[in-house]
Amino acid sequence: MGMDRNTVIGFVLIGLLMMGMFFFNSRGQNEARMIEAQKQKTKDSLANLNKRPDSLVKADSENAANSHRAQSAGKFQNSINQPVVETTVENEVVKITFTNRGAQPKVVELKKYKQIDDGTPVILQTGDFNKFSYEIMTDSNKKASTADLIFAPAVKTVNADKSQTV
Repeated sequence: MGMDRNTVIGFVLIGLLMMGMFFFNSRGQNEARMIEAQKQKTKDSLANLNKRPDSLVKADSENAANSHRAQSAGKFQNSINQPVVETTVENEVVKITFTNRGAQPKVVELKKYKQIDDGTPVILQTGDFNKFSYEIMTDSNKKASTADLIFAPAVKTVNADKSQTV
């Protein structure tokens, strides 16, 4: 049972056709990948040109928020443009930092207790987590939030018993 000459030639031709097919397909795929990579590079370049630094985006959002505050402040315009000042009062147990923006506590820290995992002080409140605010009428049709108004800086008083008040 041997193979005749025509069968061998047929298998060789089929093999050559398959190798040619694989070669041309891989070449086409490489070209497609290169074209796709060039398109992506162009998209990335355009995105980088159009992208604004985070600081500008943050500044724009802060400017928009300040503009909204200024528009709604009405009679209280002067309280919007004042600098933000922090005042800290403390005793042996607690340390509280007040801000004149909204006249409320910004940070409340327990001094005698530490976090179990890293030994840092226990912070009960930080930032705007517990915002305490009222809506007040500033003009006939405008409302402002007391948390957005800047009050006169607090004056810290040390009492005779060494306690501190604001």
